[in-house]
Amino acid sequence: MVDTDVNLSASLERIIADVLATNDWREPFIRCPAVLEYCQFHMIRYHSPDRIYLLRKQRMNGDHAELYSYYLYQTVLQDMAAKGELAPFTAPFYRSVNTDTEEPRIAMECLSDGAKVVLTVFNSGKKFEMNLSFGGQPAPVGLKDRLTGVAPITKKGNGVLSFHVQRDSVRTAIKTIVLAVQDS
Repeated sequence: MVDTDVNLSASLERIIADVLATNDWREPFIRCPAVLEYCQFHMIRYHSPDRIYLLRKQRMNGDHAELYSYYLYQTVLQDMAAKGELAPFTAPFYRSVNTDTEEPRIAMECLSDGAKVVLTVFNSGKKFEMNLSFGGQPAPVGLKDRLTGVAPITKKGNGVLSFHVQRDSVRTAIKTIVLAVQDS
């Protein structure tokens, strides 16, 4: 008689090892149980390997998160916050949405020279888009120069600075942004 528990366990371990070796979209579910826990009914909306939504309920008109930004929030940013690496920013918070006209995002805030500074991060294909806003005011003098190493900077309306950062370099980019804001 064959022990089905052993065969099933070995089969599942092989599947997990294969996923982790290929670095595909299923990896965050394996590495971070909180990603799957977000999905109360274990439902996702898969548009492409780079655009996957975690559904709190059963449809996109209910609260939903985005896989890669939520994984970043649960792993990298929670770790950085616990180590005090995000100061002067507040602990990051995740903003789920219940519409398909806006993207779920991570946000962190701080005060700099009396102005509210907000850093938002959301998935943008194979990269993260990071937006740094200054309460409708222009960016402090010299800040843009201190941020040139992060990624090419695009200026948006109301003085918002925008960066597109590779997923594997987001930790370094956030550290650079935090230091630049501290020095402004």
